Amino acid sequence: QALTEFALLLPVMFALVTVVLDVSRVYQVWISLESATRDAAEYVATTQTDSGDAAEEARRIVCLGLRDSVGFDPGTSTDGSECVQPTVSLDSFVVSSTLPGATARNPIGAATVSASLAFQTIIPFPFDGGTFTVRAQESFQIVQGR
Repeated sequence: QALTEFALLLPVMFALVTVVLDVSRVYQVWISLESATRDAAEYVATTQTDSGDAAEEARRIVCLGLRDSVGFDPGTSTDGSECVQPTVSLDSFVVSSTLPGATARNPIGAATVSASLAFQTIIPFPFDGGTFTVRAQESFQIVQGR
């Protein structure tokens, strides 16, 4: 009888442990993605003046921040700074000396960075083949040059 009960409960217990592991892994990736995206928005708004350079720097910072995360794909780069996953976009970038509080010497830089990472669960659950897309979007605004 005990063996039968164990055989019936083992798959349920295995599924429960797997769900707990996947939830913790998704949470860790989400925290890392939020942090890397926030760091990228802050760095770009603080230091960059050109939107092309700002987009490249945002991608580099997010990639470096997530190089140890589940779902990260370094692409062809050896250090992970030119990654394929996560995808990173610079949604908006403005450097303006006409905004309130800005001067020609100390313009205000503002940036919004978005990133997303495809996350594969341990066991492919019935929805979407076990793939989640974890997303983050962060904005930062600062007076540059101070």
